[in-house]
Amino acid sequence: LRNIKSPKMNKLLPKALSVDAAVNFVNSIQASDSNWLLVRDKAIFELMYSSGIRVSEVVNLDLKSDSFNKGWVDIESGFVEVFGKRSRRRRVPVGKPAVKAISNWLRVREYLVELKKLHISEKALFINKNGSRLSSRGIQRRFEVHSQNNNSGQSVHPHMLRHSFASHLLQSSGDLRAVQELLGHSKISSTQIYTKLDFQHLSEVYDLTHPRAQLKKNTNKIN
Repeated sequence: LRNIKSPKMNKLLPKALSVDAAVNFVNSIQASDSNWLLVRDKAIFELMYSSGIRVSEVVNLDLKSDSFNKGWVDIESGFVEVFGKRSRRRRVPVGKPAVKAISNWLRVREYLVELKKLHISEKALFINKNGSRLSSRGIQRRFEVHSQNNNSGQSVHPHMLRHSFASHLLQSSGDLRAVQELLGHSKISSTQIYTKLDFQHLSEVYDLTHPRAQLKKNTNKIN
């Protein structure tokens, strides 16, 4: 039996949202100053979809940059610097909607310090109800809450936004190497799985729009 090689299992494709579904999910959060949790969640969701960073990288973000922290957001320059897997630092651009949402959160965060609901010495960018650093599980729970409140009824988890970021960027640019750098993959093979998602997307567009594809479907129905 030692000489018998087991068959290779096909890798499951990551689940990604369509562009409209991703945008609608992020926009479904109506941030309000009366509920600071919604302002925080809006900033987190916009940041994750805009930059594709991992949930573990989000919770490690600090307010300011120093030689000891594991990440921070530069609002003025519009980028996020994270300390990812295998101790690799990388910088990722952040879009304007995410910059705006994070700016709103920073304003609310300062107000929480004034109300003494948050200690001024806390370095974490995103905090929980107790005023300490938000955990990965805490973000996952907030995804579950907003998924239930979303009209689409689709269950969205944090890594799905990362997959959506990569898939949508590849569909628009076709630059696999750039997507690899933005995601922080050490091997191009880890990023190539998104080319299958891109092909899957093109196949769906073809089936829905090409006359010959539609004709084939209609013929099958008649038979």
